[in-house]
Amino acid sequence: MHIFPYWSKLKGKSRQMSIATAVLDGQSSEQQARLLTRLVSVILFTALLISPIWILLSPDFIAARYIALGLVVALCITYILSRTGRIHMASLLLSLSLIAMIYATFFTAPGTITERMLTLNFLILVVMLTSLFIPHLTLIVTFLSLFTIGAFFFIPDAPPTVTFAYLVFFLSTVSLGAAYNQLSGKYKRQLLESEQRYRSVVTALSEGVMLMTKDGTIQTVNKAAEQILGLNEEQVQGSTVFNPNWRVVHENGTPFLTEEYPLIETLRTGKPLSGVVMGLTHPDGRFHWVSINSQPIFHPDEATPFAVVASFTDITARKMDERALKEAQNWYHALFEQRHDAVFILDLDGKHLEANRRAAELLGYTVEEIQQLNFRDLSAEPSQSEDKLVRLLAGESLPMYERTFYKKDGGAIPVEINVELVRNLDGQPLHIQSVVRDISERKRTQQNELDLALEKERTRVLTTFVHDASHEFRTPLSIISTTAFVMARLQDADQRLERATLIKEQVKRIVKLTEMLLLITKLEGDLPDDRVLVDIGTIFMLVCQRLDRADAAQPTVHYTNDPNLPLVLGDPEELTEALRQILENAYRFSPKSGVITAVSGYNDTHVWLLIRDSGPGIRPENLPHIFDMFWREDEAHSTPGLGLGLAIAQKIIHRHGGKIEVVSERGIGSTFHIFLPISPMPQ
Repeated sequence: MHIFPYWSKLKGKSRQMSIATAVLDGQSSEQQARLLTRLVSVILFTALLISPIWILLSPDFIAARYIALGLVVALCITYILSRTGRIHMASLLLSLSLIAMIYATFFTAPGTITERMLTLNFLILVVMLTSLFIPHLTLIVTFLSLFTIGAFFFIPDAPPTVTFAYLVFFLSTVSLGAAYNQLSGKYKRQLLESEQRYRSVVTALSEGVMLMTKDGTIQTVNKAAEQILGLNEEQVQGSTVFNPNWRVVHENGTPFLTEEYPLIETLRTGKPLSGVVMGLTHPDGRFHWVSINSQPIFHPDEATPFAVVASFTDITARKMDERALKEAQNWYHALFEQRHDAVFILDLDGKHLEANRRAAELLGYTVEEIQQLNFRDLSAEPSQSEDKLVRLLAGESLPMYERTFYKKDGGAIPVEINVELVRNLDGQPLHIQSVVRDISERKRTQQNELDLALEKERTRVLTTFVHDASHEFRTPLSIISTTAFVMARLQDADQRLERATLIKEQVKRIVKLTEMLLLITKLEGDLPDDRVLVDIGTIFMLVCQRLDRADAAQPTVHYTNDPNLPLVLGDPEELTEALRQILENAYRFSPKSGVITAVSGYNDTHVWLLIRDSGPGIRPENLPHIFDMFWREDEAHSTPGLGLGLAIAQKIIHRHGGKIEVVSERGIGSTFHIFLPISPMPQ
């Protein structure tokens, strides 16, 4: 019949909430027709079974055969009407047929009136059928039944007690039925309201929901499921999960087998499944990924599910994000491994988490061996590297810096490091990324360039030295040569003696120059290890006393010595030479009536010596050159001296860890400040 497709859809919707709903929902005409058809079938079967027995057992009741035949015919017509959906006509015909049977039997049946009153029991059946299928006529049928029973009180042959018993039984049964209808109606409304709330929740879900029976038929889906599947309700309901339009595949691209479908597997095993990922193609060609959870539904006291409900979400965007993330990871890994520089990933404590192939090649370890080390195991300057880590974790951005790493074979390798603290999206530190570049070749190139520059500087210095030295030697040699030539032609003994004296002075000058050059050569080396504690105050006093001549035509030396000067560590001969050169320089450039001031003192770390002359002073532009070898402010070299004294003094002071500072003012004089470190007290 044409009502069955509709009934199939209706059954699927009703079972989405509860199997009992289909029985209780009296407002559905299809359900009422089905119920009426089944009820009429039962009554018709009973009538066909009982009628022959009734006729055989009542041979004197001639009308029984006609009543039975009429009832069977009426029931057949009622069955046809209910199957064709004419519920009201079928219900009315059924009620009227039963009433007619009751009255016909009562008035035509043989026997006493009490026996014939047994037919009144069927009035209860008439009232029940009327309340089920034509409730608006229930009151009329009830009053008609009461009127029929009550009429027997006025029939003389009817026993009042029997009539009263029938009346009480009828009223009790009808009252119970009414109370039952009242309660069932209340519960039905509550159930319908609960069902409606549940349906509203399911409809509002962003997840797709599908109900499938054990025969594989999809009964119902919500709106989200229609959108995810790309099909409407009519296309989904009544179909199966094996819809060829969906083309379902695993994550690896292989198609799902029948027994692998989550809903089918749950129906087969009775166990729920969760997180099953399926890829399906919509009818319009769009491909989607869904994640499915399935839950079996059981009848009470049954171990096999009669249906399964599935919820699923569209995870296409998530899968695309996962794919993009994986591609980014592959790209990063390729970049990580193919970089020419070594890359280290460290935790916040400095332990290596990962290293690329270049790092392993650079240090001679395997990647697995590096992962067992921390930065302290590789750095030749662990304390400095520790300081970098502390500053980095404190949030400081570190510029590139250089370190020396130890290789597995013990060799050292210079590297340049660019380190960065990697944070998550919340700004919390995750790990440390260190990019390390081998700068061995750069260092070799720099060393070669430095060696070349030093060689050029040595060549320049040597050239300058040879030029200046040759000039200093040439002058006395020229004087000696000229004087010897003149001396050979002189006859006067006094004149020859005078020339001989001049030659001796120039020879002394050459000897002195040679000695000073040898001293400079000696000072170019390292300070000897056999240094001793030196009383610099005593040396300073002796040099000043030696220079202070009792001659009014010479500059006067004013000396002030601190008797508590600490000792210094060094070579007393060299320190004496340095002070002598500076004092002689002051003496040489001070006027005959001038004063040379010499003062000593000390502070927490150094002994200081001050020497101030009263000479013409040094021009500011010449101050940077006064310690250069052979340099003299007088370019004509007409002033006495060789231009080596201050150079020697500076080298000696520097060799002893000290320094010389000069302040000069034209027309007033120059002041030399000498600082020497105090020797630590012996333990």
